[in-house]
Amino acid sequence: MRTRLLETADLERSLSSDHGPLDEGLALWAIETVSATALQITGQNWVHPDDVPPAALAVIGLATRRLYTNPDRFTREAEGDYSYGLDATVTKADIFTPAEMRTLADFRTHKRPQGLGVIHTRRGDGYGLSTGYVPDGTRYGFPWYAEG
Repeated sequence: MRTRLLETADLERSLSSDHGPLDEGLALWAIETVSATALQITGQNWVHPDDVPPAALAVIGLATRRLYTNPDRFTREAEGDYSYGLDATVTKADIFTPAEMRTLADFRTHKRPQGLGVIHTRRGDGYGLSTGYVPDGTRYGFPWYAEG
């Protein structure tokens, strides 16, 4: 069974009363898709909605609702004089919006380093690793250190 970090009842509560009956298959697909993506982003081992912190659960709920109500990812619709377009933050989202991604990033098991990293090197430095040189147009080449 796939991990479901949101209950179908929670998804159903988030829908308007005129939405009609819940499509159980679509709901489970949306929940499983969003849950798998959230687990991949965070690296967490959450298996049940009770394991998920409230802020992450809110993001998962919003993304699941958005995917359930618009599974084909339509961004605009028009008929006659009527036209409608979704907000740019929603249309840029694969599953999560950029703001939701930042929220989920706070729950990563391993924080990614940010910014530019610099190391001081000199020709011949080994650091216990094999040193190679990549041609860069100079007579020395650019140092490259193999992982070890």
